Amino acid sequence: MAGRERVAGLFGRLRRIHLPAGSPEVCRTIAREIRQEFAARADLNAGGRAPRDARTLVISTGRLPRGAQPARAGKAPERWVLFGADSAGRAHLAAAQACHLYAFFRHLAESAIEAPVPDLRRGLVQPAFAWQRPVWDLYFSQAARGVRNLDREDYARQMARFGFTHLEVNSLATPEGMEEGVPGEVYPRFYTYCPALDQFVDSFLNRGVYPKAYLRANLRRLQDGCRLAARYGLIPAITCFEPRSVPERLLQRFPELRGARVDHPFRSFAPRYNLAVSHPLVRRHYRELIQNLLRAAPELGCLAVWTNDSGAGLEFTRSLYVGANGSAFLVREWSDPDVFARAAGRNAAEFLRLLQESAAEINPDFRVTTRLEPFTVERAALLDGLGRGLDVEVASLFDRGWTSPYGHPLYRDCAIAPFTIYNNAFLPEESREMRRLARRGCRTHRQMRRTRPWLSLRAASWGRGPRAPSCAPGASSTAPSAPSIRTRSTSPGECGTASSPARWCRTSSASRSKSGATMRTTS
Repeated sequence: MAGRERVAGLFGRLRRIHLPAGSPEVCRTIAREIRQEFAARADLNAGGRAPRDARTLVISTGRLPRGAQPARAGKAPERWVLFGADSAGRAHLAAAQACHLYAFFRHLAESAIEAPVPDLRRGLVQPAFAWQRPVWDLYFSQAARGVRNLDREDYARQMARFGFTHLEVNSLATPEGMEEGVPGEVYPRFYTYCPALDQFVDSFLNRGVYPKAYLRANLRRLQDGCRLAARYGLIPAITCFEPRSVPERLLQRFPELRGARVDHPFRSFAPRYNLAVSHPLVRRHYRELIQNLLRAAPELGCLAVWTNDSGAGLEFTRSLYVGANGSAFLVREWSDPDVFARAAGRNAAEFLRLLQESAAEINPDFRVTTRLEPFTVERAALLDGLGRGLDVEVASLFDRGWTSPYGHPLYRDCAIAPFTIYNNAFLPEESREMRRLARRGCRTHRQMRRTRPWLSLRAASWGRGPRAPSCAPGASSTAPSAPSIRTRSTSPGECGTASSPARWCRTSSASRSKSGATMRTTS
């Protein structure tokens, strides 16, 4: 049957759909959509032994079905998706990780519906990227989350359909955060996005600073995002500005815990300070925050920490808006500049390690990533402190501030933002650095984006680009049209109505992201 029957015919003649015991919720979601679109009379059964009927489809994750070993000698790839039929005619739809399964199913149902069904040995392929994670998801979790008639479930479905593996779920339940400001000041508006950990849970240190009803409402919204993510196999992720400023009344109670001044003096009417994260009490505070959050939402898979913006920053980093500053608990004011740089870099690495190790006690696979752009003279000390479970987010590992060694691969006089759809290959020295980090368990998340206007205007040192890329054999260069998210106020350019599903081949080619910026893990 395999190789002769087409996908549409196989789906249409199904008599039953089988889900192994313990299957993730996305398997049930796919089964429901198959019944709605192709086989309305197909029975759904879960658990027990899968029937050997030729009119059965088994949907599973984790383990390769028997007989699906690749044709070439050697073990199966670390990540894979599979669709095919065994010798008895029974069909299998499977993936190593649940986060790749839904996009692969929609690829079959929309793009490959008239393709012949392969046998199991030929049906195993490897996704191009381990992760495709949104960055600062404007509509689902950030500033435009209150857009009228936004269907949050349909949004999560489309994210999975486009090939994303993660859903950013931390957002406030209110239009703005409960940030104390000065009359006429706009600075509190910078706290409406990428909310800090203390906007969802509290600890022994700050209990009572924010009303319990406010924290509960934010936490319920986060938990609802986790529920929607699980429905489509997505990994719930959070993006936080940390360490973010805290209300002044907390620092008046504990003046010895005052950290760095982190506000932008051109926009704020009053200084804002965060906690000194190197202090033992503050470390205990953050440990309790992240663990309380993981206990309430154990599905969370990763935390992206953004520093040095919107009321956040790390002590004595040169990129703080008012200049390098912090508490004497970390470094003495008479120290040499290189002492400040090393202390700031080590402090940043230790803070990230604290968050990762504390969260890993509840979810051993939890990862913490950080943006490298704000770190200049501190970068070497920071990178030396990173290791397993701690990742970096970059457009290029050779960024210095906001510059990049990459230009347009064909037109050297054309300055473009680093790693857009026009760049799909790394410089050799950058590949070596990525491998060096990977050996320590540190993944590199590459930012892909359509455009970034303020960078596109800078010629800087982007003259040398990689050689003209060539698409890998079998790579798809077109994608089916995608319906827009169900909302009256959605912009197609930002909500990804032109985005494509993930490419089901191993290639370095980059497809467009859903929201203009995407983190892709290449290791």
